[in-house]
Amino acid sequence: MAESAAGSRPPPRAAASPLQRPACPGGSCRGRIPGREHRWKRWAASGPATRSRLPAPAPCSAPIDGGEEAGARLESAKPLPRSPEETVQQALQASRSAFQDGVGRQLVEMPLPLIGATDLDDWPGGIRQQLQAAAPMAEGILNGLRRVGGLEGRLDAEILDDADCVAAWTGQNLAAVLFPTADILIELKRRFEGKKLVLMINPEWRGGQVISDFGLFGRKEKEDFVASFTQSYCLRQYRIQGKDVRLLRCYPGDWQVCVGSGAGSANCVAVETEQPSYKRIEEIVVKDDAGQSGSLLDKIKKEFDFNAQSLKGPEG
Repeated sequence: MAESAAGSRPPPRAAASPLQRPACPGGSCRGRIPGREHRWKRWAASGPATRSRLPAPAPCSAPIDGGEEAGARLESAKPLPRSPEETVQQALQASRSAFQDGVGRQLVEMPLPLIGATDLDDWPGGIRQQLQAAAPMAEGILNGLRRVGGLEGRLDAEILDDADCVAAWTGQNLAAVLFPTADILIELKRRFEGKKLVLMINPEWRGGQVISDFGLFGRKEKEDFVASFTQSYCLRQYRIQGKDVRLLRCYPGDWQVCVGSGAGSANCVAVETEQPSYKRIEEIVVKDDAGQSGSLLDKIKKEFDFNAQSLKGPEG
């Protein structure tokens, strides 16, 4: 894959390699996709962690909505990954477990590690730069899945959409698409027909809008196709009530809501059996905040410390 707009390329891989990284055509992957900049911001959001790490998880706190069942779900909560490598391994485990349970169409969402970020822009190179960060993570998952019985074999890589840098890997029984957009969903449905396992990684559409990203032409077919996918792995980040909040789902587990403690750690404060809406996550954060001690000045100081840390570059 091209490393910069100047066109320098890494040494070619050996011809025997069964998986090849898609090369983003020089100068053709450009611009931004609205929404990605705020969805895949920073690995580090609070405390002393750098941009390449998530804060280490703290022990789960008491359940917000009491009961032995809620407490048991919190006890079984998965830890947050602390690096891109740990995220890949966690996503791989989730995808493999889902496939072994018969789930052949899966959605995977992961935050991206920042590369070349500045104080003014997390992604000065736009979508092209994000592809450079995301492709190795996608390949890490695919390399692991190719060791699963029935998914072995070569994967051919290509760019499906130059402008949006939509990348795809296709094999006999395994396929994946990175940054899929609503515009190519019908093409993906045709292309991946009959595959044992299909992954859509970090999709680029947003639901809940009056005029959705799916448009009017073929909207029902696109919506039905997306609805046939199961979210096997999800790690999202929000900023709610001045708190760093993460939503984690690792198949076959439930949906975990984790709130940063302000000391470089994150507490799992709630576990939901269904994917929580933003409103529900906000309710959980407000309830958790109400149970925490500290004055208004303490909260303002934590918010100031968070903003100051977010502007710092990677350490060492």
